Amino acid sequence: MDETNVNLRNLRTVVAAGMHSYETHGALTPEYVMGIINPLLEKVVSEIANEIENRHALDTSEFVIHYTSVSALITMLQDQVDQEIRKQTFDNFENTDEKLKELQIGKGGSLRLYDSAHSNDPAEGSYIFQELIQSGKHNWLKQSAVTHAYIASFIIPEYDPDRASDNLVFWRTYGREGEGCSLKLKVSTPKLRKVIYGGNELEDTKDDLNLVLDILKPLGSIGNERIDQLLSEAVLVALGRVPYLYKSQAYQYERECRFVILPDEITETDISFDYRTDGNASGRLRHYCEDESLRLGLILSSGSSITIGPCVEYRDDLLQSITILRRKARLFGPVIKPSEIVYRKS
Repeated sequence: MDETNVNLRNLRTVVAAGMHSYETHGALTPEYVMGIINPLLEKVVSEIANEIENRHALDTSEFVIHYTSVSALITMLQDQVDQEIRKQTFDNFENTDEKLKELQIGKGGSLRLYDSAHSNDPAEGSYIFQELIQSGKHNWLKQSAVTHAYIASFIIPEYDPDRASDNLVFWRTYGREGEGCSLKLKVSTPKLRKVIYGGNELEDTKDDLNLVLDILKPLGSIGNERIDQLLSEAVLVALGRVPYLYKSQAYQYERECRFVILPDEITETDISFDYRTDGNASGRLRHYCEDESLRLGLILSSGSSITIGPCVEYRDDLLQSITILRRKARLFGPVIKPSEIVYRKS
């Protein structure tokens, strides 16, 4: 924190110098903001953001729950099966170039991280900005600076992971009205973070950010849209994943944790596209990426399970088919079972 305090003092100095120029000459150039203020601003906000993000850390040895569609599960399992087939094919050839072998075998089945731009929460990624603006102190912050991230969402079990993987509220909310499936799994990545829904923890984060934003307040009082935009973008970039770790208290029943990848952490070659109809004639386009830590071979380990929803048609046949796919994919960890809940989709 000592280095952060030094950077806060330096930021206060360059902001004061900028305001002196504005008061003396009646102008503050965007170049001064970009070249002098923003480098220091991004540095100090990044330091504070790292401390904030650490407060969201989870025990990755515990199980979490992921609800998804049956089609998504089948796609992942089939991808894993295809990888096993390619692997066996290459094992029959000697002196195969290792890089070529890796490329041809592929990465196998994986959970996808979908873009947040199509989230059901209209405040996705901007909730904490809204909270800061509503305080009345930082009206210069521009919510339009928020873009999107790639997110894989999981439920943190309150008590029993098995109960959380067969929960009527979650079936109705995330499990396609009971026509989907749930996965009890372990996600062993340091990027997994719990979501905070308002309350004292949100207030603590706002207090931390206000250490910086209060220093910028004089610049926001100038009323220059370009300068406001430059400052907002610098804050957003430096916050990293933090804006995607806060949601309204209305969503607290979700008990969500997230694996978040920012757009600047990947390239265009890492992005894939998925066009969904979901019974809607117009359909919608989603984009997503994948990550090594979400490969089926890692997350569906010993003690994991796959639960088929209470409203899935031809459930016995599906259970048998998934069992076959699991064996062909050489995924011996997960137990496959039907939901014990009695529910009829309206």
